[in-house]
Amino acid sequence: MPGSFPVRGRRASILTASALTLALLPAGAAHAASTPVITKVSPMQVEVGQVLTISGRGFRKGANKNIVAFKRSGKPAVFVKASTATTTKLKLTVPTKILPFLNDDAGKSGVRQFRLRVLAKRFGKSFTSAKLSPRVGPPGSGDPGAGGGGGGGTGTPSAPLASDCKAVVTSDTTDTDKDGLSDALEKKIGTNPCLLDSDADGIADGYEYESALDLNSRALPYAGKKPYPNPLDGSDATIDFDGDGLTMADEYQLSLYKNGGALPPAYSDGNQDTGGPTAANGSLLDMNNDGVLTDDEKDADSDGLGNWDESHGRLTIKWWAGVFISEPTFANHPDESAMAMSELSMTDPDSDGDGVIDGADDQDQDGYTNLDELDRHYTIVGGKNLWINPYNPCLPDPTSRVCSLHPPHGTPWAPFGPEGGMPPGPYPLSTVNLGPGPNRIPQVF
Repeated sequence: MPGSFPVRGRRASILTASALTLALLPAGAAHAASTPVITKVSPMQVEVGQVLTISGRGFRKGANKNIVAFKRSGKPAVFVKASTATTTKLKLTVPTKILPFLNDDAGKSGVRQFRLRVLAKRFGKSFTSAKLSPRVGPPGSGDPGAGGGGGGGTGTPSAPLASDCKAVVTSDTTDTDKDGLSDALEKKIGTNPCLLDSDADGIADGYEYESALDLNSRALPYAGKKPYPNPLDGSDATIDFDGDGLTMADEYQLSLYKNGGALPPAYSDGNQDTGGPTAANGSLLDMNNDGVLTDDEKDADSDGLGNWDESHGRLTIKWWAGVFISEPTFANHPDESAMAMSELSMTDPDSDGDGVIDGADDQDQDGYTNLDELDRHYTIVGGKNLWINPYNPCLPDPTSRVCSLHPPHGTPWAPFGPEGGMPPGPYPLSTVNLGPGPNRIPQVF
């Protein structure tokens, strides 16, 4: 129960029980499962929404029994379940939740290389080498079968130029690139009728155009002008035009997840209430308690957590840095092993693939679910809100089963100060830093 913390002495009994269990197993049983090994990946260049095939050995036969970790250098891993599997072959659809990981530091989407690692009954020993690591691009980034698509890793998708479209009949009834805009309209506004994403920002032309219409109250905007979502501006994917806290790339990702990117968009970056107001009906997702759920508050993947919280807010690691007095981002695992504390996805109800939906899961493994740590009204001890962080296993319980027994000297992270002298929790609301600065939302505490 919250507020009732076990003592460290439990570790000894757990270790003893584990040792006894291993001793009773048949010889070799503890190591019976084969380590999964990847020997081939096809295609080596693939788009989000397309099927990737992984060959090798040591896989588990059956749907959703294997998890593939996609790891881009310097980024958290993305976990994807294989929809079909034999012991030697996995197939999965590259999910939309990879889209944010295709952006460079300037927010430009492109084709990026991802190392792979399979979790079957056991985890693969390491991520794939560069030779076996596929390149993943946004929808419309080129034909994977052509070998040279996607701009060769330059971040600029390769596709037919307008001059290569001489055979296209630009009429109101044809849509050669399937972006939702007729060829005749694309010719009129200057976009490429042969290219799903004319400005190579990872967002389909039709989506940007429809969002611009929504932003301008359905008055026809010219695609070349700003500040509308613009299919001819490759730098606007990270802009939040409608002010709901979600970037255009975020809302396009949500639209791909909900309806495959069909028009009208399921989530538009020109309207905070895409499709009309959605009644909150007392939902905890209604952060401002106005009785309706805007696009940021909605729960696209039905995991109990709102879109903004999972993508930019209280369920991201960076949001918590500095929220509490003198607490930087909690760091528990370096690089690859950081998968043990991976971030969540607003388009995957089970981001880490462990069979538990994200709201009921526990990212820092401290005994408090993500939803508990998000909603302080559910975790009150002695009439006071707890000092909680879903990415710090020592909050609210400094004696949790994964809180460090050896806090780093000179690095302040709650509940340990520079000298490790903070008293045992739970910590009341008064210790929270609600001063001015970014990422402060006092009303949710």
